[in-house]
Amino acid sequence: MYLFKNVNPTGIWYDMKIRDGDRLITLNEQNVTRISYEHVHASMIEKNIPFTCQVIWHPELYIELGEN
Repeated sequence: MYLFKNVNPTGIWYDMKIRDGDRLITLNEQNVTRISYEHVHASMIEKNIPFTCQVIWHPELYIELGEN
């Protein structure tokens, strides 16, 4: 799963209203919840902007990963 951490306030994700702790659900209407972080990141790099995505806030998961 792709979990957003350290979202840059001057970056594209921040402009798209994505914040720390958001979890990526879809990228260009493709479910990415079971795809590795590396594969999702590579897909975002390869795609030309604009793209569409759906995220959800998942505070429990963010807190758990943030503490490690």
